[in-house]
Amino acid sequence: MGRRRRAAGVLVSLAAALPLAAGCGSSTGAAATGPTAAGFAFGRCDSVGDAEVAEQAHDRTLTRTITSPYGCQWESPSRTVRTWWYRDSPLADARTRAGADRATVADLTVAGLPALTDRNHAGRCDVDVVAGPDVVVWSVDGTTPGVDACTAATALAGISAARGRRSGADTTTFATPDEAYPCGLADESTVAGQVGAAGGVKVFEGDVCQWSLAVPGGRADALSSWFVQDTLDREKTLTAALGYAATPLRIDRDQAVTLRDPKVPGDCGVEVQTDSGTVGWWIAYRAPADRSDPCGVAATLAKSTLDLEP
Repeated sequence: MGRRRRAAGVLVSLAAALPLAAGCGSSTGAAATGPTAAGFAFGRCDSVGDAEVAEQAHDRTLTRTITSPYGCQWESPSRTVRTWWYRDSPLADARTRAGADRATVADLTVAGLPALTDRNHAGRCDVDVVAGPDVVVWSVDGTTPGVDACTAATALAGISAARGRRSGADTTTFATPDEAYPCGLADESTVAGQVGAAGGVKVFEGDVCQWSLAVPGGRADALSSWFVQDTLDREKTLTAALGYAATPLRIDRDQAVTLRDPKVPGDCGVEVQTDSGTVGWWIAYRAPADRSDPCGVAATLAKSTLDLEP
């Protein structure tokens, strides 16, 4: 299908190496500085440390398994905790998704900000908190005796939102945009094929989607993002503040950047400017998996998404 194009080009000017922000293993979880748009301003892992996640989830065996520009994931044998930062992505989108999943949905206030909580029929609880055009999501699933998933997710969302809220941030719940493209328009077979996986499953769906994949020698995770009112300029500013090294590139006619964490060579992402916001893919190979070419995989998946954009 043909693709619409943004009339004005987007300048790409990030240096190839940028200073690292403090890791989210810190107990303080101090927010990064630098974002120029309204909304949240987070450090890595949406400004919550590993120990805090374990404490609020009542699971000291949780281990961080994903660190990305969109957020983080922690896993234990009985529980998974995720957080994603949706940039320029309305809360109304979350309400629509929750209704489609036939979840129990309720409005609440978290850290003085509008929020939405939904629990699906499998017991997972997501809490979405809005500040201006941004949403931060905390998701808790699995079972821990005597620990309610929504209680844990709400507590983590409160810590995150309080640290990430910018002074004077608008609390308006923005309207749903006219266009939305779920999960990079990619299905499991497409993602698995590009990553080199024997198979995989989609484990989270929202403005950030996640696939867990079985690859030779281990596992890999693929994340896609489609922030329909976002700009590449904002993504460059935010990821620079989070410590990611950026390299400019083009995917067909579109301006894009490759993002890498200098300390984690097996992970790589690509962000692309389109006329429908920003499209991103992040690939993370878990040791001891074959870490062949995560940047190439991310770029190929981004091109596939753009080719399918109506």
